[in-house]
Amino acid sequence: MNERTRRIRRAGLAFLALAALSATLGHAGTSAELAAVWQAATDAPFAFTRFDSEFSLETGLVYFLGGRLADGGTDGTIWSFDPVTGDYANTGVTLPVPISNYEIARLIDANGDEVLVVFGGRTAAGTVTTTVQGYFPVANTTTTFASDPYPLATSPGGVAVAGNKAYVFGGFDAVVALSATHIFDITAAAGARWTIGPSLALARSYIATAVVDGFVYAIGGDSWDGAALHAVSIVERLDT
Repeated sequence: MNERTRRIRRAGLAFLALAALSATLGHAGTSAELAAVWQAATDAPFAFTRFDSEFSLETGLVYFLGGRLADGGTDGTIWSFDPVTGDYANTGVTLPVPISNYEIARLIDANGDEVLVVFGGRTAAGTVTTTVQGYFPVANTTTTFASDPYPLATSPGGVAVAGNKAYVFGGFDAVVALSATHIFDITAAAGARWTIGPSLALARSYIATAVVDGFVYAIGGDSWDGAALHAVSIVERLDT
């Protein structure tokens, strides 16, 4: 090894050592990060299961559109949560058809109003509904899209929003798992808001969803063999 090579090597090692030291000191300085733990927040005044929540950009509040109760019943009461104050509030409004097993799509209608929309779901009677319902956070009112019921009588497997359209796919009604995809355009004319999209490769429900760069991701979920649900690791994506 000649002297020039040795100098280059020493310089490189010194740079790597300095970079490692800087990274160590920088990380050591973030004591708040190292000390971060889950902390208790305000308990919810409701005890729902199988429910969803959605943040409203218009009001700055999070909304919960009811859910299933411990006794198996269903409560359609709509609650709000203020992430700044930590306060919950009963909006005094209930969904027209109380449901559980739902996911919320935040959409903007043809009038420019923000609407939190749910599709189908499980009713208090233990059956599924095709009713499409909406909650207007600013007006604190609800509606049903009577002319555009959900095309399938089921609880959706996954719901995602891209381009102000809701992609509703998969599902399970306690009898069969579904693979169909339906696309809801809230700005379309009444009676013409639904179109059919491509089906999932694997019929399933309880799907985690994400939207990134125009792609809707359907992550995992449960398939159904006619007797039991089975967790799956499959991930599919749809270019919207």
